[in-house]
Amino acid sequence: MKLKTLQYFVIFLSLAFLLSHCVNLNDNPTEPVNTSLGKVTLALSLADAPQNVAAVEGFLARAESDTIRFTFSIMGDSAIAKVQDIPTGAWYLQVDAFGSDGVLLYTGNANVTVEPGKIIPIYLQLNPATGGLTIHVSWGPNISKTFLAFARTQDSVWHILLIDTDGRKFKDLCKGKYPTWIDPQKRTFVYLFNYNELREYDLTTGTSTYINTLNHSVNFLKYSVSLNKLLCDFHEAPNYHIWNLGFMDLDGSNFTTVLADSFSEKYPVTAIQNNWIYFHSNATGKRQIYRIKSDGSSLEQITFGAAACEFPAFNFDGSKLVYTKFIYNEHSSIVIRNMQNGHEKEINLTDNGRPIYPTFTKDGRQIIFPMITGKTIAERQIYSINIDGTNLQQITTNPNYNYYTRPMFW
Repeated sequence: MKLKTLQYFVIFLSLAFLLSHCVNLNDNPTEPVNTSLGKVTLALSLADAPQNVAAVEGFLARAESDTIRFTFSIMGDSAIAKVQDIPTGAWYLQVDAFGSDGVLLYTGNANVTVEPGKIIPIYLQLNPATGGLTIHVSWGPNISKTFLAFARTQDSVWHILLIDTDGRKFKDLCKGKYPTWIDPQKRTFVYLFNYNELREYDLTTGTSTYINTLNHSVNFLKYSVSLNKLLCDFHEAPNYHIWNLGFMDLDGSNFTTVLADSFSEKYPVTAIQNNWIYFHSNATGKRQIYRIKSDGSSLEQITFGAAACEFPAFNFDGSKLVYTKFIYNEHSSIVIRNMQNGHEKEINLTDNGRPIYPTFTKDGRQIIFPMITGKTIAERQIYSINIDGTNLQQITTNPNYNYYTRPMFW
């Protein structure tokens, strides 16, 4: 079986500047205003866009200049927009797609800098590309309520579930563990079956397809957009207590070890815009969060203290990290860290239970997480809470499942 190519619906920015300028990504644009003027041609491929997209518009804005608005001319599978007289410097770019009734359907934005020199791409989802920018547009809903999780049935079999944040949707999809989306439209995901078999599930057809049998016993499978790899921790017989950190291609090939040590499982994740791999490890005697580059270099401890810090996860644009803190019989909480300034907000849930596997909703407004509320680790349900710590709500109530594990929004 040939695994489907991951689609991101790329807008290619062909930057034809009269003054030989280019666009470069800058999360914090601080470039001085330049009065030089340039011309930009933006070319958008609509080959993979939804059929209900009838018009595409955009604008460039900043405090020091008038907003520059432009409309894409749609010609077959392509759309072109030409922007005249754009000064160099930092800009906010937004592209919007509309239906035939003029209703806004999809949107994306990024901070960019126009400066002398190159031709480049841009990720509207704020994914930086080396040497330039590439706009990647997800044509799915802006705020998706649906997430994947997995849980164990009463007969001790793991099943993958499709759930929404208000609990109204609860669908048992198939047997398996650790589903991870590989399609921004959320049509397909890959997952583990029996720890070493990689499979793909197609939501449009409701069918599962065999991909590959792995040479390792794998855990915590997670797709990394920035690396275009499947992250995992893994172990090999007879050292079943030793979990190493690695990744592989989407078809299970080219398995690569990033970190081999004598410590526990890792739960690896990356932010959407860089190749640092964050994970937890008990190398200090209790779990703390570390990061390491994908080539195995620059190992660094991120959290410290008396509490075990576990289950790191990023919000959609990579600007915030969420994880849990836990001291047995004393303290349990969810921590949200701002990755730019290091500030943290801690949501104390000691009186409610022990949160695990926290993840952001795609809009970043809520944290979704299983919480252990009983005497055993199997007694857990999935909850939601606002990032300011308000409105704790239980999502799952189905008595036929327990061990709810790792919600996954993208």
